[in-house]
Amino acid sequence: MRLRTFDEPLELDLTTYAVIGHELLHDRSLYADLWDHKPPAIHVVYAAADLLVGYGPQQIYLLNLTAAVVTLFGLFRAGTLLTSQAGGLCAALLWAIGSTFRDWLANQPNTEAFINAALIWAYCAFLSLNASPSWKGACAFGAAVAVASLFKQIVVAPAGLIGIVYVLGAGGSPGGRGRAVRHMLLASVVSSLPWAGCAAWFWGRGHYSDYHDAVFTYNRLYAGSMLANLQANLVPARLGLLALALAPCLVVLGFAGPALGPVRRKGWVGLAAWAVGSFIAIALPGHLWAHYLQLWLPIYALAGGALVAVLLTRRGRSGWAVLAAMLVPLVTRQALDLRLDGDAWSWSKYGNNQYCDSRDTGRAIAALVPPDESFYLLGNKTGLYFYSGRSPASGVFYDFPLARGSPLSARLEARILDDLERRPPELIVVEPGYLAPLGGQPAQNAQRLVSWVSQHYVACGSFSPRFTRYARRGSDLARRLAEES
Repeated sequence: MRLRTFDEPLELDLTTYAVIGHELLHDRSLYADLWDHKPPAIHVVYAAADLLVGYGPQQIYLLNLTAAVVTLFGLFRAGTLLTSQAGGLCAALLWAIGSTFRDWLANQPNTEAFINAALIWAYCAFLSLNASPSWKGACAFGAAVAVASLFKQIVVAPAGLIGIVYVLGAGGSPGGRGRAVRHMLLASVVSSLPWAGCAAWFWGRGHYSDYHDAVFTYNRLYAGSMLANLQANLVPARLGLLALALAPCLVVLGFAGPALGPVRRKGWVGLAAWAVGSFIAIALPGHLWAHYLQLWLPIYALAGGALVAVLLTRRGRSGWAVLAAMLVPLVTRQALDLRLDGDAWSWSKYGNNQYCDSRDTGRAIAALVPPDESFYLLGNKTGLYFYSGRSPASGVFYDFPLARGSPLSARLEARILDDLERRPPELIVVEPGYLAPLGGQPAQNAQRLVSWVSQHYVACGSFSPRFTRYARRGSDLARRLAEES
């Protein structure tokens, strides 16, 4: 399902992670040099894939396949524990067919793909804890949550609600609730340890303030008021996504609850809590990008597959009818998507050719700039670095933190200017509107960067209407491009 989009032009999140991962392998420092506002796990996995198979689309495919398969087996395990092996197989089948959902950009490995891979195993640990409470199970739950949180902190919402369900559901036996509280306290400690390790690591390298500013200070700006964000998501379209996840849970608990047994009943309540937590997690950042909605996909697959298994056991033919009702639209959609090549897939997701243009421009830069030279982009299409194979002249290589209102704009602009002064790149590429992703207008401080470029570089045509070329004044590149024009 994913091989067919192996050559799809990649969007800016993926190329940002790939560039950072590649530069980490060449001794540049995360946050202190290579700036991004995500926790470190996404950069580490991209660096690991680069180390294993090299820098390029093959590393994206490896990560894509790995995250999907880890989630696939997690869904099989969860569906089996929640219902039966039939439930596990149905959940895995629905995931395999539906997990590349184009409208949610789910065919490529953004952070949500790795969050899903970790959260499904956290849910499996929750199911095992219900069946056989143990300290080992609590540690497994905490470890899975820790992995997920190192991709994005928002997983605290679904993990916290699942933990509350475990505690509340443990009151049926003497001392059960107290033991459950202790288990969740242990899980909290386990899930916090990697964060403490990150803080200690960056502190030891003298980069703690850079780490804290990027991952915490900037993200508070990015999210704004989380309560207001949650309220903004209480609209029919987004509540409908939650209702779709809750419906199988309510149906099973309403019609088959007494016959399920206490362990599986708590499993279904926990699945409903995961759904509510994911609704909150998607709302918290305050920017509803399509890839955030990927967090629904394993919940839908598990809820749908487990519902089919329950119906097969109790209602026979109705289970097959429900499975067919789920599979027919999924298979039809995928059959239609099979007609698209990588470029058409990209066009259909974004409604324009911005990432096709980024890929083609990156390749043109590779032909223009020698391998030992760097260039710099004033914009956010980090695919130019990925497809050219050239290192960014500054580790602050996309423009989001420079936008108006960012508490880091003045400091990061000074870092960029220092980098460019020390090692002036031959080429600067300018993307129209490059300073307006957050605030809508360029930040005042960024005018220093614009002024510096105008003083030291001269316009030399363009790669496309989206990307204008500026060559360093007096350089061989400036002479060559002037002669060509």
